[in-house]
Amino acid sequence: MKINSIRRSISEQFIGRLNYLVVLQYTAVCVTLLICTIAARAQFNLTLPSMQSAQEIFPKAFSCYSHKKYDSAIIYLQRILAIKPPVSPLLRSFVKYHLAVNYCLNGKKEEALAALESAVGSGFAESEELEKNADLISLRNIPRFDRILDNARHNAAVLKRYDITRWENSGLGFALLHGFDAWSNEKFVKLREKYKLDTLRKPGFSELDEQISIMNWVHNRWKHNPLNIAPKFDVIDILDSVEQGVTYRCVEYAIVLSQTLQAMGYPARVIELHSKGVSYGVAKGHVAAEVWNNDLRKWIYLDAQTNAAWKYGNMFLNAAELRDMILDDRLDSVQMYVFPSSWLMREQVYPGEWIKYFYYLYYRLENHYAEDPESMTGLAPLCYLRPNQTPELLYQGLPRSLETTANFYKVYPVLNIVHADITQVSINSSEIDLKFEQAMPSFSRYAINSNGMESFQSDDEFKWHIQHGKNTITVRAVNQAGIMGPPMIIELNYDAL
Repeated sequence: MKINSIRRSISEQFIGRLNYLVVLQYTAVCVTLLICTIAARAQFNLTLPSMQSAQEIFPKAFSCYSHKKYDSAIIYLQRILAIKPPVSPLLRSFVKYHLAVNYCLNGKKEEALAALESAVGSGFAESEELEKNADLISLRNIPRFDRILDNARHNAAVLKRYDITRWENSGLGFALLHGFDAWSNEKFVKLREKYKLDTLRKPGFSELDEQISIMNWVHNRWKHNPLNIAPKFDVIDILDSVEQGVTYRCVEYAIVLSQTLQAMGYPARVIELHSKGVSYGVAKGHVAAEVWNNDLRKWIYLDAQTNAAWKYGNMFLNAAELRDMILDDRLDSVQMYVFPSSWLMREQVYPGEWIKYFYYLYYRLENHYAEDPESMTGLAPLCYLRPNQTPELLYQGLPRSLETTANFYKVYPVLNIVHADITQVSINSSEIDLKFEQAMPSFSRYAINSNGMESFQSDDEFKWHIQHGKNTITVRAVNQAGIMGPPMIIELNYDAL
């Protein structure tokens, strides 16, 4: 057998089911076997004298095997079986399997079959190894071998106590790169109280209904003025001046909308759109907002100046999706959906006038506008490029700092999600230890539904008590506004022994 076959049979088959990592380092002189424990110490304790003896013998057995000295390999493997006190029963089954391999290669079919029967009787469950290992080819036409194979398959069915049937448990990805103001920020508290923002939440509203309601509220604060710049990019200052009759640009619409959305518990950000040829000329940019929607599990684009969103069929789009539709000439089903306005007629909004801006898209990763209004005074630094798209180095004749990325998920991460690490699976009882991590700005607690039992906790560690048959756990992050993120779902079948 070639060395890579040895490594496969040892590292994947010999120790794999015991939750150990086996590393074989072959040199011209010897073979070293290193066994590192991961879990299951109750079954396979490397500190026991019997296991220490086994570790000394293993390399010798496999060295003989690799040099086709099968008689010697058999002697060494039998020594492991003779160790007192005995090694783990599961380990004994694998030793017997490799004993059968050496018997078979030595032409001793009866001894090989007897060793395989003993291995399977001790719990050996690697039916695929029995079927595919070329060392056992001389046994495969013997009916006795078929019975051994069936028993190994039965062992696998019995030993696989946990069968995961649903796994909606993705990692957090780039979510933690993106920062947002705290819901408890004093400016947001003042904003909610002064403008009674809670009245924008209506019974039966979905998150999308509420987010559009917030956009409509911002849109109707003032009429668009393309020439007036707010002295401070602060939501309270802008709205206070608006009450005095001052009007502002698209930038101020985007700032107020994004901060109002954040004040209501939704991660939101300002996004800059630039048309092709932005290096020269004027009026080649537009500013709007994007908000994370938990129900849709995606970012969506909202423009408070035009009181509009964009849809592809029934799907609300973010700026990157819309840009792809435009540049790939897939506009047949794209619609600029303009919501009712107190001052802007729908007929005055021409989608063709806005499409040109969706060429370069610029973002900030840190969106702490209430905490740091000055962060909005410069141009957004991160440009999201399509494949083979190159940036422009100027903005209407002026240099700009520029970082680029072609990674969609860096600028459009999934937010508000929970990831669960399985830290311990109990061997002797029906418990699974989970450790949660979350990407929920202004996180408050976890909402947990475990087999129909609901609970809330702020602690990251959870002991999942499972039962025979189907088990389901659903975990959502909840922020300080009471908004729930998308569910993390694990389903498994548990066959109690």
